[in-house]
Amino acid sequence: MQRSAGQVGSAQHGSFITDWSESMKLFNDLISTDYGLMSLAVIAITLGMSVFFARYFSRKMRESEAEQRKG
Repeated sequence: MQRSAGQVGSAQHGSFITDWSESMKLFNDLISTDYGLMSLAVIAITLGMSVFFARYFSRKMRESEAEQRKG
């Protein structure tokens, strides 16, 4: 299927996914396939690591500051 120069496709709507059935297919692939579940696992692990490291570094900085004030 060829497009003429005047046709932009779904990009003219400002979104790559304009059809509801397409977005539902993507969501179903995300939660029901092995590669979708692995993607969710990686996203969850990455978010968990970011929260852990933010709290860890914040705590260490507070501890270091408290030590410097002491002595």
